[in-house]
Formats: sequence, structure tokens, C-alpha cells
Amino acid sequence: MIPDIPFREEFRELLADGRKTATTRSKRYCKAGETFTAFSMSFTAIAVTKTTLRNVAENFFKTEGLSTTEDFVRVWDEIHPRKKYADNPERVIWLHIFKRIG
Repeated sequence: MIPDIPFREEFRELLADGRKTATTRSKRYCKAGETFTAFSMSFTAIAVTKTTLRNVAENFFKTEGLSTTEDFVRVWDEIHPRKKYADNPERVIWLHIFKRIG
């Protein structure tokens, strides 16, 4: 079964045109090499690794489809109002790096 990974509507276009090639999650949604869908589009996971929230904010904000570290932190805090970035920037999370198929 191919998992469907939920994304905010604001990321639809970024996913479609390849400007968003990573997502940071509290849990692992798939493994490297597996396929998933989002907005009826298919993607292949290139790498799925554990890292810290700080590492993603500082080094992967562009692959997340965002312009700055501050943008990443803002989006993270909007999605996770009870476990905000500032509460634990060293929190271990799952970074999914992927590419669109087709």
C-alpha cells in the first residue's frame, strides 16, 4: 500500500514544481526507495533519516520549500502549537527527502 502523506495546501504548487523536496515529520512515513502520494502526485523517497529540528531549520529550509530558517520555524510552530521549535530545537525528528515521479 502506498502511503499518502498529508501536506498543507500552501505546499501543493511547491511540490508540483519541485521546489519542495523534503518534509520534516515527528514520525517516519516511509523508507528510502518507497513511493508515496500527496495531492494525487507520486514521489519517491530518496532518503529518510533521523536528525534534529535545529539541523533541518538551519540546513534544509530550502529543500522544505521555504526561504529562511525563520520561515521554517514559523511553519513548524503553526503545525505544532504544543511542541514549538523553541521548546526543544534538539528534538529528534524524521527528515524525508524525495523527488517527484513523472
